Amino acid sequence: TPSGRLFLEKANHILELFDDLANKAGEMADNAPVRIGSTITIANVWLPKIMENFQKSHEQAVVKVEVGSAENTEKKLRNNEIDLALIEGVISGNQYKKIVFSSYEMVLICSPSHRWAGKKEIGLEDMAQENFLLREKGSSIRSSFDSALLLHNIIIDPIWVSVNSQALIQAVCHNLGVSIMPV
Repeated sequence: TPSGRLFLEKANHILELFDDLANKAGEMADNAPVRIGSTITIANVWLPKIMENFQKSHEQAVVKVEVGSAENTEKKLRNNEIDLALIEGVISGNQYKKIVFSSYEMVLICSPSHRWAGKKEIGLEDMAQENFLLREKGSSIRSSFDSALLLHNIIIDPIWVSVNSQALIQAVCHNLGVSIMPV
């Protein structure tokens, strides 16, 4: 029928375009790097091993990695500055394909000379009175911790804020306060 011929003509055109795209995909992969954005915690805990395994099986692939806060990484994804974002915590919006690949616990850390050292449990009311050394707003660890506290109507105003977890750990070791870290 005339309708069938028109449909076949359009379908053949689409199939030709698909074949062309499939043939050019390898060429495109050679020319364009995969741009990955990662949060600091994921870059510290998982990303080096993931990249090592990926590069073993995809030796020709060019990968560029940017490590930053969850907020900045999500912004880069939104602005098409990266192709893939590895972010812990909640990701706003429904425009992304989200895949949970792991989880971790967060623990309260204090120096061995702190009054909480050796305790198995600390009450939320006690936590609210303590000097906290926390990651910056926008980091996934901070967002997760703040969200958990807000469920109990608790807001913590840290005395130290850092983009570097190691700086916080050193300050905790010197008994300047307590912190929350991923395990």
